[in-house]
Amino acid sequence: MLCHNAVIEKKTGSKDDIYAEFYRHSHTEGCYAAYIRGKRCKTNADFLRESSAAFQFPAYFGENWNAWDECICDLDWLQFSSLALIIDDYASVFSNEPNAEQERCYLERYLSDMQRAWAEQNVPVHIILFSE
Repeated sequence: MLCHNAVIEKKTGSKDDIYAEFYRHSHTEGCYAAYIRGKRCKTNADFLRESSAAFQFPAYFGENWNAWDECICDLDWLQFSSLALIIDDYASVFSNEPNAEQERCYLERYLSDMQRAWAEQNVPVHIILFSE
């Protein structure tokens, strides 16, 4: 169950299904597709580093949630008319945090805020959270 009202898809599937979804978005003209490996995001700091790499955050990225929010709602350094974010192994995200489920709810709220910010600029955002 999602922790908010955003249009975030939760799917189950194999690695092939996940890669097919990423391929579909990454080969759509004008779409910037970011792939985040959930198994590399067992803590908040891990997630911030992994998403920084996926979205090519600038060197000044502060590696905290306020900086993440600022960068994810800016992305001036990228060229796109739509965004796709695919996170695989979603159950692994924040798994080393004491309140992993609560942390994932917070993340989903941040993703919802990101989606709304881009919608105000008429940029569609597709967010897909995969579990196997």
